[in-house]
Amino acid sequence: MEKPRTLTDIRIAFPCPSCSGLGRTGSTNCAYCQATGWEIRDASQLKPHEHRRLLSKLPKLAVG
Repeated sequence: MEKPRTLTDIRIAFPCPSCSGLGRTGSTNCAYCQATGWEIRDASQLKPHEHRRLLSKLPKLAVG
């Protein structure tokens, strides 16, 4: 697999903020995420706090 060339090549899924990842709001499908339960964004669209949180969850690379 090729390494991503830019941050727009990386897509990240977040639980939908409208339905909390359920895909439904009440008895109807969520219009925000089209009932998928996910909000998918390019890595370049991350807010600074989301970027820091994501980096903190990645494994540290061993240098040697």
